This record gives sequence, C-alpha cells and structure tokens, in this order.
Amino acid sequence: MAVRLNDRGVQSADHETWLWELVEVAWAPLGAEVNMARRVLAARRPGEALEQLPVLKGAREAFAASLASQCRGLTAMELTALDRVVERKL
Repeated sequence: MAVRLNDRGVQSADHETWLWELVEVAWAPLGAEVNMARRVLAARRPGEALEQLPVLKGAREAFAASLASQCRGLTAMELTALDRVVERKL
C-alpha cells in the first residue's frame, strides 16, 4: 500500500494497517517455526512461560533485514508516515 496525499497534502492511506502489513511480510520468509513462536508469544497469558523467546531472539537480525528490504524503495514521506505510527504506538 502506498502513501497517497490528496491535493492539500492530507494523508489518505491507513498507515497503521500498512505498517502491520509490512511487519507481517517481513516475518513471512523466516519460516514456520519462527512465525509459530511469535504467534504463541503474542497469544500467551501474562505470566506464562516464554519458551519460544529463544527462537525469536535468533531471528531478530533476519527480521530486521527483511523489514529493511521491504522499506528500501519508500520515499521520505512514506517512511515518515510509518515512523509516526511507531511513535504513537510507543
């Protein structure tokens, strides 16, 4: 999904949805074990064991490289829009 501005410079894309789509695409090539581990961790109840954490720690660099690859062709305006979503989430 590309960021589109109308003639007044107002953003018309859903940037949060776009960000999460980029994240999902970046995780996809890391394999079934990594993707299952992250889903299990995301769905766990507070206080439950973090048995899958080592799998994800081992995949951090590959995830970051995959995400960077997804973002390589983006314009400064597109990257700024995504950055704003991340800032709001933090």
